[in-house]
Amino acid sequence: MQTQGTGLQVISEARLRADQFDGSNQYNPGIPGEGVIVYEVVGVEDLNRPPESDPLISLLTPTALQPGQSVTSESGITVGVGAAVAGGFAVTIHNPTAFAAVPDVYEYTPQQAALEVERAGLIPAFGPASGQWVKSQSPDAGNLVPQGSTVTMDLASGPKP
Repeated sequence: MQTQGTGLQVISEARLRADQFDGSNQYNPGIPGEGVIVYEVVGVEDLNRPPESDPLISLLTPTALQPGQSVTSESGITVGVGAAVAGGFAVTIHNPTAFAAVPDVYEYTPQQAALEVERAGLIPAFGPASGQWVKSQSPDAGNLVPQGSTVTMDLASGPKP
């Protein structure tokens, strides 16, 4: 999984005891244990070289992160490990420089609108009036806003236009 915003990007990788990079011993200085490792891309990646030998990629986690642990990159991106799940780990990424497009929720029900806004990484809020469908929203659909921003929706009752 990787993310990027206006700053540098990070790459997270689940390490499971299933490949030649498992563990660490005198013949293999790999990253010990299962868990999540995180790299920060500090330049333009050379796609012809593996991440561990590309000088443009910096390893942020010298040991694998376990559930409940996190790391924050120099650019402010935080990668956290929530839980071990079948075949990997639940990972959360908070990128304060990431942006999201505001979805168009005009004429959606409040429940549908809230779900779409949340899927975009934004926070739904409704104006003071109650109703069955969204009649307006702020910011407008299509605008790029920082992730975690609030989208306020006004509701209307009665037939849709």
